[in-house]
This record gives sequence, structure tokens and C-alpha cells, in this order.
Amino acid sequence: MNGRRAIAFLSSTAESYHSRVRESLLLTILGQPLANLFLTLIVPIYLSKVLVRMLAPWLFK
Repeated sequence: MNGRRAIAFLSSTAESYHSRVRESLLLTILGQPLANLFLTLIVPIYLSKVLVRMLAPWLFK
């Protein structure tokens, strides 16, 4: 039982490590300016679309 737990723990740790490495690689490849562009342009546009969809029935009665 303990051996199985150890194997499960090691595999989950390796998976999380790999995903972290992938994320950091993506950030290094894309660079910080692109991340800033994403945060300043795409996120507000998406949020405004969601807000318009929520408020549209109330605004255009």
C-alpha cells in the first residue's frame, strides 16, 4: 500500500513539475510584452462582452 502511495505521489509531483516547466517555457517564448498585451486588450474586451450580454435585456426593453 505504501509503495503505491509513493508511486502516485511521485507521478503527480512529476506531472505538476512538467506543467510548470511548460508554462514557464511558454512565457519565456512569448515574452512579457505579449502577456501584458493580452491582459490589457483581450481580457477587458472579453469582460465587456460578458457585461453587455448580461445587461442587454435590461437596457433594451
